[in-house]
Amino acid sequence: MGSHGSPCGEMAETDPQWRRAPWLCLPCDHGRTRTATACPHSRLLQQGSFSAARQALQFYLRVTTSRTVSRRKVEPFCGEHRRTKRRQAGLTGGRTAQQKEESMKFPTLPISRRRAAGTVAFGALFLAITAGTALAEYKAADVRIGFTPKFLKDDFQTLMLDLSKKAFDAKGFTLVGAPDPNGDIAAEVDALQNLIANGANVLVFAPIDAAGIVPAVKKANDANVLVFSIDDAPAGGKVTATVRADNVDAGVQGAKEMVKRLQAKPCWTDNSCIVLELQGALTTPNGRDRSDGFSKTLHELAPKVNLIQRPTEWTADMAADAAQNVLTQNPSLSGIFMASELMASAVNAQLTNGGKGAPVGDPNSVIRIAIDGTPQGLQLIRSKALDATVSQPLSAYATKTADLIELVSKGGKIEIGPRDDGQVIDTPVGPQYQLKATLVTTDNVDSPDLWANKVGK
Repeated sequence: MGSHGSPCGEMAETDPQWRRAPWLCLPCDHGRTRTATACPHSRLLQQGSFSAARQALQFYLRVTTSRTVSRRKVEPFCGEHRRTKRRQAGLTGGRTAQQKEESMKFPTLPISRRRAAGTVAFGALFLAITAGTALAEYKAADVRIGFTPKFLKDDFQTLMLDLSKKAFDAKGFTLVGAPDPNGDIAAEVDALQNLIANGANVLVFAPIDAAGIVPAVKKANDANVLVFSIDDAPAGGKVTATVRADNVDAGVQGAKEMVKRLQAKPCWTDNSCIVLELQGALTTPNGRDRSDGFSKTLHELAPKVNLIQRPTEWTADMAADAAQNVLTQNPSLSGIFMASELMASAVNAQLTNGGKGAPVGDPNSVIRIAIDGTPQGLQLIRSKALDATVSQPLSAYATKTADLIELVSKGGKIEIGPRDDGQVIDTPVGPQYQLKATLVTTDNVDSPDLWANKVGK
C-alpha cells in the first residue's frame, strides 16, 4: 500500500501527476478502496479529470457527513471490511452461496436518509466516470506554454524562439510568455517560476546552466507542469523530455569527414598526419559528447593519425591560443576539428599568421571542420575558409518539441528507441530525444533546409 493507504496512494509514489489528488480516495477501516481500477476517483484521475474527481467527491462528503471525515465515518467499501463486520456480528453461519454473494454487494445496515443521499451522490460520481473522456478531452488552447531562451544575443537563440512560436501557434497552443533572461541563470529560474504562477502548464526552456536550472524544474514538477528542455538537459529534477542534437553523432560525422579529406593528403601515405581537436567545455554534455564522437571515431578509422586535444571552454581566445601553440610545435599540422564554429575566425587568423592559411582545395591547406551550422559558418564554407561543418537540427527542435507536447497532452507516452530522425534514450532526468545533425559542405551549403539559411526570412 502507498503512503496514503490506498491504490491512489501507491500511484502518488510513482506518478507525480497523482501527488495533488491521492487524498480523494476514501479509505475504509483496512485503509484501502475497492481496487485500484474500481476506485471511482482513481479512474477519473487516470483520465486526467482531477477537478471532476474532486468536485464529485466533495459533493459526496457534504451529503454524507457534516464533520471531518475519519476512517470510522467513511462508508466501508472493501469486501474484506464487510466480511470482518459480519463475522463479528455472527452472521456468517448457515448462509447460502447466493446470500454470501448478495452480502458482498450491498451493506446490510439500514439505509438512512444521509446514506440515501450518499447513494445519489455516488450515482453522480459514476456518471462523471462514464463521461471521463469528455471531461479530459484534449483542447490545444488549454496547453499554456511558458518559454525562455538562454538569451537573444545570437542568431541561434533568436531563431529558436521565432521557430518555436510558429510551431506552437500551428498547434493552437497558448503562449503565456517568452521572457529573455539575458544569460543570467537566476533570472531564468525566476522567469520560469513566474510563468508557472501566471498559468503556464508547460515549460519549454534552453537551460543557461544545467545545475542552476534545477530549482525551476523541481518547482514545475511539484506543480504537475510538463517540462521540456531544449539543446541541453538539466542536472536534476524530472523532464517530460529533452530535445537536443545527437552530439555524439555530430562528432562522428566530423571525424568521418576529416578522415575522408586526410586520405587525399600526402601525410596519409606515410602515416604522419597530425590533427588538433579544439574541444568545448568538457563539463557540459555537448562538449563531452562531441569530443567522444570525434576522438573515438578518428581512432577507429585512422589509428595512426596523431590526435592532439586541447580544451577551450567554448571560448575563441582559448581556441586561438591552443591553435597557435600547437601550430608552433607542429608546423606540419594536417587538420583542425572545432567543437564550435565560434572558434573558426580566431583559428583562421592564427593559421594565416603562421603561413598556413591556404584556402580549402589548396594542397597546402589545413583541413578545418566544425559543428553548429551558423550563418557565419556557412559563409566561411562559401569563402573556402572552412571545409565542412555539422549543422544542428534547430528547425526540428521547435517542431519536435511541439509534437511531443501534443503527444503527452493527449495522454501519449514518449517511447524509448530509434527514430527515423534520431533516437530517444533514457536518462536519469527523463527521456531525451536526440535529433540527427546534417553535414554541410560546398555541395549543400545553400540548402533552404539548413537553419542558418532561414535567419531573417
